[in-house]
Amino acid sequence: MPLLTKPIFLLFALYCATVVTLDCYSAPWELSRFQQELSQLNDSSSIEPSGAKSPGRISLSTGFEMLSLNQDQDSNLQIFPQEGKLNKSFITWSQGLFYPFSYGVSASRVNGSIKNENELKQISANIKWTIFESFGLPAISTQLQWSRMFGLPRIDLQSSSANIQASWGYNRISFFSGFRAYHHRLNQSQELQTSKESEGLIQEQEAFNSFSAQMGIHLQLIPAKLAISCENAKTPFSDLFRAKLAYEF
Repeated sequence: MPLLTKPIFLLFALYCATVVTLDCYSAPWELSRFQQELSQLNDSSSIEPSGAKSPGRISLSTGFEMLSLNQDQDSNLQIFPQEGKLNKSFITWSQGLFYPFSYGVSASRVNGSIKNENELKQISANIKWTIFESFGLPAISTQLQWSRMFGLPRIDLQSSSANIQASWGYNRISFFSGFRAYHHRLNQSQELQTSKESEGLIQEQEAFNSFSAQMGIHLQLIPAKLAISCENAKTPFSDLFRAKLAYEF
């Protein structure tokens, strides 16, 4: 097998193995349909390879996400449209700190129709540590991320996640594959009803976990200046496609 295709094959095999594992062993973490919707809404990713940014190096990007819930389950959706699909647009700022750490912040909004008719917005922040990189070898990184969704009636949704990712680049192209684990915290307010009228609000707290596998590609259109990245993230109940255009300076 040519040297060029070996790392790509290994990254793709890692992605496929992660997807199969999630499908086979997801039962203990099976989510309700409402939890599935929330986990997809508050998902976020930097969509970039594992290599470290130079200290002070800045990347400003804009992009979109296409969220899709599997329709082979109960279609009693509370946020998503009945077809189980939504789009998000986002802008992201990321910068190299001191080697091998970098950070990023992002703001996004949900486009199109949702059932509660509110405008949904999200903010997120992350820090990335490039654990290993060397010329001609795959790079390995881990990333911690926090995100919060705004606009859900009487719902405060915050999510934190950690991922491990490997990437390999050749010339202007990099491929990356990884696994991400999420912890979602949900505070929901509900009216306390009596036989005649409401007597205020009660707070319900809930926590749940979800997992996903990612596979993506990063292409430098103009070296060290302009790049495009795409990523597919898959869970046992959904598919998510992301793409962004980044300007670096």
